[in-house]
Amino acid sequence: MIDISNKSTAFLNFNTLKFDTVFKTQVLNWIQIYEYYGIKFDLVMFKSIREIFHKFKKEKKYIRNNFHNRLYYIYIFKPDSVAGKIYIFFVFLLILMRYWHKKSIVVQIRSPHYHSVFLVLKKIFLDKLRIIYDSRAALSEERKYGQLKEKNHFNEKEVKHLLKKEREMVKLSDLVFCVSNVLKKYHLKNDPAAENTKFFISPCNADSDLFYFSDEIRNKIRHKLFLEKRKVLIYSGGLEMPWHVPGEIFNFFQRIHEIDNTCFLLLLTHDEDIAEIFLKEYKIQKSNIGVISLDNQEVGDYLNAADLSILLREDVPMNNVASPTKFAEYLMTGLPVVISENVGDFSQFVKDHNCGYVLPSDYNSEDLQKIILNLNTPEDLEVRKEISQLGKKHFSKRAKIEAKLKKYYSLCR
Repeated sequence: MIDISNKSTAFLNFNTLKFDTVFKTQVLNWIQIYEYYGIKFDLVMFKSIREIFHKFKKEKKYIRNNFHNRLYYIYIFKPDSVAGKIYIFFVFLLILMRYWHKKSIVVQIRSPHYHSVFLVLKKIFLDKLRIIYDSRAALSEERKYGQLKEKNHFNEKEVKHLLKKEREMVKLSDLVFCVSNVLKKYHLKNDPAAENTKFFISPCNADSDLFYFSDEIRNKIRHKLFLEKRKVLIYSGGLEMPWHVPGEIFNFFQRIHEIDNTCFLLLLTHDEDIAEIFLKEYKIQKSNIGVISLDNQEVGDYLNAADLSILLREDVPMNNVASPTKFAEYLMTGLPVVISENVGDFSQFVKDHNCGYVLPSDYNSEDLQKIILNLNTPEDLEVRKEISQLGKKHFSKRAKIEAKLKKYYSLCR
């Protein structure tokens, strides 16, 4: 264990995520892990000024039950306006001044929108202030993708402006966490002068206490759902956002079910209404599909019940740099993954480790038959155990914790 005392260093996590499952697993759970190893973060939450009169009772109660250090709520308005930037600057300044007595202040932030504010703060605090840009996606590509899906065209000026923000944030930061090697290459292409050594690859990981393979749990859930004699394909996650491509998921299952009618699709999603729409569109009988809404604490048990997992994405730059957490969850529960081409580093990982199937964009019945023929029977669980160990080794949150802690330590004075 590495023990990093925060007596001389203040660690602040500036969080821009909504309060949801992603916040709980990618922020709060990580902070709890860091605290176990000796790093204590204070947490700064951004909220829209329109929510200032909202009491956040449920949210605050959850955070307080799982987080015991300082918690700040910042209410922001028009962050790109001059007035908005001045306001945000003084709020940040007041927060950081509370840590002036520390030898160093380490700020971890996921948004590039405040790079100009932190540029000025860096000049005030000098070397005392160290910044980690926790880059989870190619934001300019996300904006372009969203606009193309919604309007069939994108605002080139707006996308270029966001690309510039990302470049400036990388330049300003002392350390850049990237969820994939492809995302690192994206940033280096955006700023060829960036130092290669400031990047650290930190894929979206899963909690090994929640996601693991268990023969006992598998049998229990399969019995509960009457799936003992079915080949179960599973998808876990949302269906609402355009990158979830629900049509592709249902189309894939419909085609594979035509070849083997013992196949069953299990959807773990809160978007039950959307699932119902696609169920009717693809004329899938309800006896061949199950839609279940679960808390994240329960998802691992139901993944155990499946035989094959589904992770499909369009082959576009936004997905080429991505690191979907569900990949880690799938592997750690021993599931082989059917994955699209060029999904972050994961498609190549599946090829290199033979832990699933990379589905061509123009896949045919031969590809589907190959998947079915190689699908493990419910009685053949040795491969599941091997995949689970592979997932834990590479994608559990504690898999590379020592290397990550050393990166934090390198920023301490």
